[in-house]
Amino acid sequence: MKQVIRVGFAGAAAKILSALGRKTASEIVRRSSSLVYKWSDPDLSNSPTVTQALEMDVEYVSAGHGSPPFLTAYSELLNSQLHRLQENRQLPPSQFMLQTIRLLEEVVALLKAVQERTDTDAGGNMSPTPRVCSICLNLRTCREIVAGLTWSIDADQTGSICPLRSGAQGLIACGLTRRTDPAAE
Repeated sequence: MKQVIRVGFAGAAAKILSALGRKTASEIVRRSSSLVYKWSDPDLSNSPTVTQALEMDVEYVSAGHGSPPFLTAYSELLNSQLHRLQENRQLPPSQFMLQTIRLLEEVVALLKAVQERTDTDAGGNMSPTPRVCSICLNLRTCREIVAGLTWSIDADQTGSICPLRSGAQGLIACGLTRRTDPAAE
């Protein structure tokens, strides 16, 4: 019997079928058991919809089987694709610094928004809630900038992304790489 190594969505489907059984899985997504079984075959292009994958993941986790297989597979595929993309599109050090400055500006804007929201008047009353609260928007923007900077750091194999290191001919110790020269520490 041929052993099939299942990865990605086919592997996730196989893991769910193994834990929950074909009948239960097909009942969860309201599809035939033969179709649900086909989702576990890596040689076929059949895959569940996002909604169906979510339904099966929820049941899998609720039954105590561990991490959600489809979410895990999706996350691994996404990380692989993004890492490959990032390797081809690494930020130059100058752009990295501009993004870092943008992050700091966004953090300052966030702090100002929080301060405005929590300021009190002389009587100890909080200031009225602004019509538009920018705190969540500031946090989302910070998260996006940090994600971009993180991908650049992770994809940087040479340590050249750090403008301090590259600009000082490597004389400044950088937290991205461990220095082996004790004199540099």
